[in-house]
Amino acid sequence: MSKQKTPEVRRKKLRTRKMMRRRQFFLVSLLLCTFVAVLVGGLALLAAIDSGNINLSLPTGRVKETEAPTEPASDVAKDPNSSAEARVNAWMETLTLEQKVAQLFIVKPEGISYEDDIKEMTTAMCKRLDTYPAGGIIFYRNNIQDETQIKKFLADINTYYRSKNLPLPFLAIDEEGGQIAPIASNAAFKVTKAESLARLGASGDPSKAYESGKTIGTYLKALGFNLDYAPNANVLTNPENAEVKAASFGADANMVTSMSQSFTTGLKEAGIIASVKNFPGEGGAEGSTEENLAPSNRTANDMMSTDMAPFKEAARSGVPMITGSHVSVKSIVGKNTPADLSSKMINDILRNQFGFHGVVSTDAMDKGAILNHYESDTAAIEAVNAGNDIILQPGDYKKAYTAVLEAVKSGKITQAKLDASVKKILTLKAEYLYG
Repeated sequence: MSKQKTPEVRRKKLRTRKMMRRRQFFLVSLLLCTFVAVLVGGLALLAAIDSGNINLSLPTGRVKETEAPTEPASDVAKDPNSSAEARVNAWMETLTLEQKVAQLFIVKPEGISYEDDIKEMTTAMCKRLDTYPAGGIIFYRNNIQDETQIKKFLADINTYYRSKNLPLPFLAIDEEGGQIAPIASNAAFKVTKAESLARLGASGDPSKAYESGKTIGTYLKALGFNLDYAPNANVLTNPENAEVKAASFGADANMVTSMSQSFTTGLKEAGIIASVKNFPGEGGAEGSTEENLAPSNRTANDMMSTDMAPFKEAARSGVPMITGSHVSVKSIVGKNTPADLSSKMINDILRNQFGFHGVVSTDAMDKGAILNHYESDTAAIEAVNAGNDIILQPGDYKKAYTAVLEAVKSGKITQAKLDASVKKILTLKAEYLYG
């Protein structure tokens, strides 16, 4: 038989139970407060990370006590005060693979929208550029009417590219002087006409070539252009080559070198990119690349000492761009491959032997030398792998673009090659188009 509990014992047990309940209530309250605090802190942390005020990347060196928030790459690219290097790095970070591939192409307006004689931004052009935002556009006589029209056309193109947060395009022309001058030979333009390269060469005065380059560059810049496929640095080693004869400084390699360098300097001082053409030299070619393959039967030694001399000096002096040629030089390449599709010519000689680190453009890929022997897709891939950075006006832009894109995806063109070309192109744009 159990003993009955006294009143004092019952009171003690009751007090004990109350104290335990208080402790339990306190612990539960403490846990709830802690949970709420952690939850609120976590949400605040996430918000800070999302806004960019906190950077969770691992430090690569000594961590500074305070760091300014990192500006988004897209904002850096658009900021007019960004340095050229920062702008290029931002572009390389934000451009998609498809947009990078498009940077390799300079095309005619008609090559974008398949309309005829385009003189303004059309709906078809805009729609096609949405998918194939070419790195540049080149204009010919049929695209140019007068000063008001071409200024608006070029300005509208720039506006379109800005609206898509894309790097501004090369706006190119082939304005050399003499009769090869879509602007100066048009009576609607009141500009100073530059002499032909042949007359400049005959003068023997490089300062005149400089003045011509400066004159041409000044009015091109005022109209909105930024790239001139000039000067022509072909040495006239075949006097029967009528096509080159009309657009060459002459037959003396030293004079052609001096004249082309002076002309290039004039363009540069006016703010225009010069593309010295046509490596390795078309002066000794038999026939015209406009119609078909144009072989040069000159020896490798003759080509190196004479035809290529102006381009070797151009590479050494750091010209911004060199344009290739479809001329075939069997004595060097070993077969009738167009020079600008030959890795021997572009990679081995122009880049490695001459040390050229600038942008290399093909000649126009819609010439007979290419169209009669290559499909647009094949020619584009070969051009990139040969060492070119820019494919100029392919016969079929969409086909060429798609082929290069698929070649990068499959590894036929390496990502490293694509990135290297795009970076050179963007560096040139950052220097001339955003200065």
